[in-house]
Amino acid sequence: MSTDLAKLDTRLELIDRANAALAEATTVQEAKDIRDTAQAVQSYLKQQAATMETQNHAAELKLRAERKLGELIPQTVRRPGQRDETLQDATFAPPTLKELGVEPWESSRWQQEATVPDEEFESYVSATKERGDELTTVGLLRKAKELDAEARRAANADLVSDTPPLTGTYTTIVIDPPWDWGDEGDGPQFGRARPKYSTMPLAEIEALPVSDLADDNAHLYLWSTNRSLPKAFGLVEHWGFRYITCLTWAKPSFGMGNYFRGSTEHVLFGVKGSLPLLRKDVGTWFEAPRPSTEHSSKPPEFFDIVESCSRGPYLEMFARSERRSWTTWGAEA
Repeated sequence: MSTDLAKLDTRLELIDRANAALAEATTVQEAKDIRDTAQAVQSYLKQQAATMETQNHAAELKLRAERKLGELIPQTVRRPGQRDETLQDATFAPPTLKELGVEPWESSRWQQEATVPDEEFESYVSATKERGDELTTVGLLRKAKELDAEARRAANADLVSDTPPLTGTYTTIVIDPPWDWGDEGDGPQFGRARPKYSTMPLAEIEALPVSDLADDNAHLYLWSTNRSLPKAFGLVEHWGFRYITCLTWAKPSFGMGNYFRGSTEHVLFGVKGSLPLLRKDVGTWFEAPRPSTEHSSKPPEFFDIVESCSRGPYLEMFARSERRSWTTWGAEA
C-alpha cells in the first residue's frame, strides 16, 4: 500500500471513530473537537483530489457535529453577563462562547442548522449524495431557511382563513395583492426572495370584492411588482376602475430578479366614477427607503401621498399593520 493510500485510510478511520464519539458527546468542547477534526480531514481529502463520495464522508460528519453543537450551545453555554441562579456557589460556571473558541456567528449558524428536523436533514444528505454534490453548511442553512419560510406561509394561510370579511364602502382603496409567481408560467418569480406569507393565484385575487367595497366615486391604488404588471392592469378593469396613471417607488438599492435586478415597484392608479385629486402638484415617482420590517412592506411615505391626494374613508387590503384613520384588513394587520 502506498504512503498516500495509507494516510487516506488513516483519516477515514479517524472519521469513523469520530462518528461513534459524536453520539456520546455531551459538551460543546467534545462536539467542537469532532467538528474540527471532520473539517481538517475534509480539507485533506480535497487537497488529495479524493472522490466526492469520499469527501462527503467527512463533510457529513462535520454537519452532524454542527447540528449537535447547535443543540448543546443554548443548553450549556453561558451568555456574557449571565448569572446561573441554580449555582449554590461561584466555584463553577458554564463556559462562554469566547472561552470555548466559538465565534457568535458560528453559534448562530449551528443553531440554525439544528432547527432542521431529523427526517428533513437525512433527506437533504441522501439527495445531495445521490446527485454527486458536496454536502455543505451553506446548503443545509438554505434548507433551514426554506423550511422556516414554508412554516410561516402555512401559519399565514391559517390567519387568512380566519380573517373576517369586510363590510361598508370606501372612497380610497389601497391593495397589495399577495401575487403568486405560479401564474407567470416561467418559474419562481421571487427566486430566493420568495415571500414568507401565503400567496394567491390570480383567479382568487380577481374574486376579491373590491368593486363592492368601492364607493360610486372612488380611487384605487394597486401595488404591483414589475413582473405582475400585466395581471395588475387586468385587475383595475375587472374591478370596475379606469386606469389613469402609474406611480413608481424608486428603491435605494437593488432587489432580487430572475433577469434584471428589481429596484422599483409600481402602483396603478385607477378611478371609479368621477373623483379628482385633492392636489395637482404630485409627480408619478417617489423615493423612499425600504421599511425595516417584513418582505413586501410598503414605505410610510406612500401613505402620506395617498392621504394628501385622495379622500377618505380609507381602506388598505392585505395590510401588514394597523394605520390611524384607516380600515386595515389582512392576516397580519
